[in-house]
Amino acid sequence: MAGSIATVLSLALVIALIETFQPCHAGLYMGKPVRGWNSYDGFTCTVDEAEVLANAKVMSDHLREYGYEYVTIDYEWYRPGTGQFSCCGRNPWQDLAVDKYGRLVPSADRYPSAKGSELDGMPGFSKLAAEIHALGLKFGIHIMRGIPRVAVERNLPLWNSFFNCQEASDNKTYCSWCDDMSGVANTTAGQIYYDSLITLYAQWGVDFIKMDCAYGEQYESEQLEIVRAIKRQDREILLSMSPTNRDPKYAKAHEFNSSMYRINGDVWDNWNSIKSAFQTAPDFVDLLNGYSSPDLDMLPLGKLSVRSGHGPARTTQLSQDEQYTMMNLWAMFRNPLIMGGDLRSLPDDSFTMKLLTNKELLDIQAGSTHNMPVQAEGIALRRRGSAKLSTPLFTELVNVQECKVGDINQMWGTVSATTDGSLRNHGTSGCLSLLNCSFAPNATVGSERCHVGSGCEDGRNQVWEVTRDGFVDTPMNQACLTTTATTIPCNVTAVAKNASLSKLQQWKRNETDNTLHHVASGGCLTSTFVGSGQDAGRRLSADSVAAWASVSSEVPTVHYVALFNLDDSSHASVSVPFSRLPGITGTVKWCDLLNIWTGDVHDGQSQVTADLAPHASVVYKFDAEKDCK
Repeated sequence: MAGSIATVLSLALVIALIETFQPCHAGLYMGKPVRGWNSYDGFTCTVDEAEVLANAKVMSDHLREYGYEYVTIDYEWYRPGTGQFSCCGRNPWQDLAVDKYGRLVPSADRYPSAKGSELDGMPGFSKLAAEIHALGLKFGIHIMRGIPRVAVERNLPLWNSFFNCQEASDNKTYCSWCDDMSGVANTTAGQIYYDSLITLYAQWGVDFIKMDCAYGEQYESEQLEIVRAIKRQDREILLSMSPTNRDPKYAKAHEFNSSMYRINGDVWDNWNSIKSAFQTAPDFVDLLNGYSSPDLDMLPLGKLSVRSGHGPARTTQLSQDEQYTMMNLWAMFRNPLIMGGDLRSLPDDSFTMKLLTNKELLDIQAGSTHNMPVQAEGIALRRRGSAKLSTPLFTELVNVQECKVGDINQMWGTVSATTDGSLRNHGTSGCLSLLNCSFAPNATVGSERCHVGSGCEDGRNQVWEVTRDGFVDTPMNQACLTTTATTIPCNVTAVAKNASLSKLQQWKRNETDNTLHHVASGGCLTSTFVGSGQDAGRRLSADSVAAWASVSSEVPTVHYVALFNLDDSSHASVSVPFSRLPGITGTVKWCDLLNIWTGDVHDGQSQVTADLAPHASVVYKFDAEKDCK
């Protein structure tokens, strides 16, 4: 009898292995890179049912027509508690909500429609999923690899079997950064657990599963178990594997075992996060038009960390140029476009809407081929005295210097002419700013890319008022522009009004030439580009510039080229000869290049070129038959 049972179990494992390596199966979604929303960047582990529905409704109303369809609840929807609480690995795992078969179910205090899930396995997310489906969208959830430790401790039975949770568990393969789960054994009991889990979630109406702590050689057996479980479902389910695995060979070997897979660390709203993607993406270009999508991570745009997140609640700290750069790379890489910020503010956020809905960009993401990096050259540009570029520097020095007639770096746009309250420098195009979004009573002042209406506190760090009594006030920290001395040159800061500082805080605007004179020193407020003189003509290093190219899959004569300036300080002319682009044969003397963001047409003579500020980029489109000679 024991021998017969062993034979049956061995046969079951053989069948499971055959199923795993079948490339085409109804259960596992394979297709073009997806678009949608994930709750993580906005709420980490604290999002509740009302917030999910509110975000889903915004996506249905404003983004669905542009192909955004997946609404995904990220991790720990099964942990009780509302409002502020700690996430994975910092709260007792005994609290997690499970049903009588050891499967994670929603916490009813955060998801009222799931009440009763612990008793009979339903309804779980079935009601919420139905509401999201009724909006014309698809529903997704995050799960951790493994079986809940609380289910193993209670030794709950596995659904529809004679096995129990302890028999399915392998406590040697738990997730190092989240102690909620025990690993799942590479046994029949382990496979039955995953089968029961995915069967339940499919019954709820789940269309997308993001499985965490699961992608890599050390987790391979569990990755295959979850894939087999999904392939056995009648419902099509997209499987996203995480966290990072930067090995293209592993990705190629498992191309049929996920719909998308993370290849980069978490991307947050800082430049280093974005720049790291440029280092990772080139290794995976051979997999861009395969059965599954490499994933650089979601988009940290709009309102972030609304509650219990990474840093304070804020609008994305990426400058507008950096946001364009992220979107341009993500599209050229054909990355899934998953919005991470809270969508509830999206209807009033025209810039983020513009980023997410650009038709040409979406065409590149969904319908391009031959996507690849190409070698680019970058030459640093002389900044001072040159014609004003379209975008300002990332951060510029601001101080008081000797007034010079006609110096455009001492000319600031008047408040009356800029109704948003900003003071824009004529020479650099930057806006006078409280740096680092500081509320401190003695804040550093500089000039950054103008972002009033977005960025730091909706751009309030760039709102100023030149008062009749000679002060330059900033309402953000109730301070005013103050020099550090009464002689020139001197630095400036933002300090609360003080009678003892009156000489340092008095300014006078010259309405004729738009200069701001410091009364005590007689100098003028000046924006200065660091290194502007000696930097000109320098060839930028290979890691300071980048270019990507692709071809339309529908019209093979249509080409896309993205140019990037990754340098932190230098404006640069970035260029790529036409001869380096995929699909270009023969000599191309010039092409009319369409900027997909502005609609402007540029003349490219023998090469694609653009003058770009630090961290800025551009994407051009052209038809080699119609636009070139």
